[in-house]
Amino acid sequence: MDKCPKEEKRFTLKINGKKKSTDDHLVIHNWQTKKETAVTKQGDFLQSYKTIKKKPKKNKRLKTRFPSFYSNKQQMSLMKVSIIVLSAVVIGLSIGFFLLKVIDKDGTRGGHLEKDAPAFNGNVGSEQLVLPGKDLLFLQQGAYQNEDSVKQLLNQYKQHQLPAAYIHDGDYYRVFVALINDEESAKKLMESSFFRDHYGETWPKKVETKERIFRNLTGDEKKFLEVAYSIFNQLVEEGTKALLQGEKYVGNFEAIDREIENIRSLTNIEQKSIQQLHQSLLNGYEQLQRFSKTRKVEEWQKGQAELLQFAVDFYFL
Repeated sequence: MDKCPKEEKRFTLKINGKKKSTDDHLVIHNWQTKKETAVTKQGDFLQSYKTIKKKPKKNKRLKTRFPSFYSNKQQMSLMKVSIIVLSAVVIGLSIGFFLLKVIDKDGTRGGHLEKDAPAFNGNVGSEQLVLPGKDLLFLQQGAYQNEDSVKQLLNQYKQHQLPAAYIHDGDYYRVFVALINDEESAKKLMESSFFRDHYGETWPKKVETKERIFRNLTGDEKKFLEVAYSIFNQLVEEGTKALLQGEKYVGNFEAIDREIENIRSLTNIEQKSIQQLHQSLLNGYEQLQRFSKTRKVEEWQKGQAELLQFAVDFYFL
């Protein structure tokens, strides 16, 4: 834009050196100012963008150095899989047997035991029986920790036809040489010459059986177990009287005879453990009958051995 002298009071408009009429519609831009303004706004925008970019993102996933679960693409060989599975099975069985042993050990010390008919039994019954806990009174010769020593001792007694049996009770193997019906009888037997000469010092010992539940019994097995302990106690009492009274002993078998005939008629007894109890009870009765007739102490010893066997089998039944 060129200015004219003041006196003319006008000006001449030129664009790129060319004169332009003032009557034309003209738009005049201050490009220098706009350029500076644009540069300033661009700088502010870039600065704001950088600030936003630097802000931490929420819930950003942490990077770890752990390898991916599927990073090892190599397949495990069949041999390795078999070894792992076999090891797991062996460990599982070992733990199971250990727990079973612990449970069984605890079960024999408290509560009650459940007894089922054995799997090999071909004639399984449907009867059930709850057998209450019972007391067994013995004359004990000693308590040992070595089972081999106990077996040697019992062999020596057997050679001389002396009755003896043992049970494993906790940490000890208890050797029993007679059955007694009460403590007064025990005291008399302990002081008798027969026991002092053959067994030395003895003393009474009470052993308790736990309540047991039997399932799948035959009818005859149930009937026998219901009366066996009662008959056993009567035979123990008669056996004690027989030895203490000696030649003066007169057997009182009337009540026992009827019960013996009753259990003798029970033939459907399939389980071996109950068969052994049944036979021991009958043998003990017969030996005691012989002693009452012959007065031979050997007959009493045989009868006492049968009753001891019954007591031990009954304890482990």
